[in-house]
Amino acid sequence: MVVRKPAYNFLDELQIEYGEQEDYVVIKLASLFTSTIMNKHLARPNVKLFNTIASEDLIIQEGRVAVVVTNWALVTMNHNTQLFMDPNVMEAKVVVSSCGQ
Repeated sequence: MVVRKPAYNFLDELQIEYGEQEDYVVIKLASLFTSTIMNKHLARPNVKLFNTIASEDLIIQEGRVAVVVTNWALVTMNHNTQLFMDPNVMEAKVVVSSCGQ
């Protein structure tokens, strides 16, 4: 995993090993970086992790995502074969999403 300098300041704070190049640093174990970030953030109050959830819709207010409409990923993938299931509606100050297949 390659990150521009001065990212090493952040990596030093998290005690994550990296190799240094001219204008960037190379994180030796990207999985360690990811799990450390998740660990630090999930330990904070009011932070929630939703797994196997798919975004169905976004509501934009004042130029930012204000509401996320979600459903279970399997329901979203099988709308044509599943009976109706109520989606979940969530408000959040910050929404972080990762796409994986």
